[in-house]
Amino acid sequence: MRFFRVILCVFLFSAGCCEVPCGAVCIDDLWISMPASLTPYLSLNDKKEMAECWRAGVDTTVRNRLQGECSVDTLTASFGCFRLSSSRSMELVLLPRICGDSVVCVLDSYTFGSSSSSFTPVSSRISFYDTDWNALPNDSLMPSFDISDLVLRPDSMCLDEYSELVSCFSPALVRIDYSLSSGRFELMLCPPFSLSDERERLEGIIRKRMLSWDGDKLIFVEE
Repeated sequence: MRFFRVILCVFLFSAGCCEVPCGAVCIDDLWISMPASLTPYLSLNDKKEMAECWRAGVDTTVRNRLQGECSVDTLTASFGCFRLSSSRSMELVLLPRICGDSVVCVLDSYTFGSSSSSFTPVSSRISFYDTDWNALPNDSLMPSFDISDLVLRPDSMCLDEYSELVSCFSPALVRIDYSLSSGRFELMLCPPFSLSDERERLEGIIRKRMLSWDGDKLIFVEE
């Protein structure tokens, strides 16, 4: 059955489903050419099948080498969101440069515990590459930050209570989400454990920060 699905996907994909001008790099190409070190339990054929099935409008789920399920959540010319397991997702964002080739931003996020639980801990790793998958230095493409940039003490909160709540974010987990509609990245602290009882108090000190691409690098912007 999978053989016939692959044949159908290849036929439809070859018929012109990729709406990108000839010669332009799109997320389909980058997903398929991604180094095996970033997705070691997905074969090249698995990645091809996922992209082709998305374009064909059929189920994108494949079994990886660990017998887990992987699928495509979203796929456009400049953005892709891929579910690699029940606890891991990966987003690819193509960032156009004013001068030179585009930058590929990779968001690799891990969820700890049930994804349906309240205040679920999520940790994201951000990295950058050129379109040939050569690694680029993070410090030249985004601002540095630490936990103090992602928390803020309300005027009504005493310093002792604030310090107690900040300590709940140790070790610090930073969740990074990309908004396809705004083209911005949102950074937010997550506690290392699911602390549903403290959610309201913790949310009171979390300072969400937004990053925007200025054509050369990511910069902080104020809401």
